[in-house]
Amino acid sequence: MALSTVNYSNRSLQTSTYSLSNIYTGYYPIHHNISFSSYNINRSIIYSNTDDDTSGRKKQLGKCAPADQQKENTQSHQNERRWFSILMNWVRPNNSAPHVVEWKHKCVGKKQPDGSLQFLYSMNTIKYDGENFLIFDEKKKVWIPVTENAKQIERKLDRDEGLKEFIMGYMKNKCMDLLKVFVYCENEQQTKPPPEVHVFAKNSSINANLILICLATGFFTKKIIMRIKRNGRVLDKDDGLKSSGVVLNSDNSFQRRDQVEILKSDVAEYSCEVILEEFNVRVTKDWDRKIPPKKPFGIETPFIVLMGFIVFLFIGVPLVLMVFPRVRRGHNNRKGNNFIFSLSLINFDLQK
Repeated sequence: MALSTVNYSNRSLQTSTYSLSNIYTGYYPIHHNISFSSYNINRSIIYSNTDDDTSGRKKQLGKCAPADQQKENTQSHQNERRWFSILMNWVRPNNSAPHVVEWKHKCVGKKQPDGSLQFLYSMNTIKYDGENFLIFDEKKKVWIPVTENAKQIERKLDRDEGLKEFIMGYMKNKCMDLLKVFVYCENEQQTKPPPEVHVFAKNSSINANLILICLATGFFTKKIIMRIKRNGRVLDKDDGLKSSGVVLNSDNSFQRRDQVEILKSDVAEYSCEVILEEFNVRVTKDWDRKIPPKKPFGIETPFIVLMGFIVFLFIGVPLVLMVFPRVRRGHNNRKGNNFIFSLSLINFDLQK
C-alpha cells in the first residue's frame, strides 16, 4: 500500500501567488508500487495511505468543493496514475537494482484585484534516481531530455499528443480549479476565531493536591500543540500529564483538555500554551493560582449527598414503615374512644 500525503500552503497570507504540486513516485523493482503526493510549500492538508488517495482527498475537498468536482478530481488522479504506470514501464531499467522514478507537475496562479485566481504558469519534470531526466516545455509543447538515456523516452513522449493535451488541460483547468478550492478553504479557515484557552484547578482525591487543567476549545483543526509548563519547563507523561486528545464539539469545532496533578503547596508558575501552526496562532495563558474551596471532610459534596440517600434508603425508610402503623393504630384507638364517649353522652341524655 502506497503512502499518500497532500500538503498545501500559500507562501504567506499577504502573497498574491499560489501553487499546487502533484508528485507521483514509483519504485523499482516493485514497479507497481506507486505513491502519490501533492505538495505546496509546507502545510499539510490531508493524509491517506491508500493507493488511489480517494478517501483523504475526498474528505478534504468535501469541506468546500461540490460532489461533481470531487468526482472529476478523482478521475483525473486515476488517469494520471495509469499514465505514470506506462511511463515506468518505458523507463524500466535492465538490472534489478533499486531505482526511483518521479513525476512532478505544478500549476501556479496569481490572485487578481477582483479576488479571482488566474493561471500563471505550470511545470512538469520527470526525475530518475533524484536527478532531472525530462522537462516539459509548455510553450513549445515538447519534452526536453536532460540525459542521454532520456532521449529514447523523449521520442515516445513527444509522439503522444493526447498526453500533451491532457497535461496542458489539467494544468490550466483542473489543477487550477483544485487550487482555488484549497485557497478558498484556507481563507475560510483564516476567518475562524482563535481558540478559547482556559487554565484552572480542581480538587484532587488527595487533599494536599490539585488537578491543574488546560482547556482549549473552538478551534477548527485536529493539529494542535498543547503544553503545560512549570516555570517554563514543558511537562510530559513522566510528570503525570494526561490528555483527552482532540474531541469534536457540537458546532464542528474541536476541543482538547490536558491535566496534571500538583501539590497545593507548589509555588511554581504554571502556564498553558496552545499552538495552531496551520493558522500561525499561538495563545499562552498563565494560571491565576485560584484554588477551589476545600472539600468537606475530605469528601466531595455529591458523594455526601449520595451516602445520605443510601443511609435514608436502608435505615430511614424501614424506620418510617415501622413507626407509621403504630401511629395509625393509636389514631384509630383515639377515634374509637371518642365514639364510645359520644354514645355514653347520648345514653345519659335519654335517661334524663
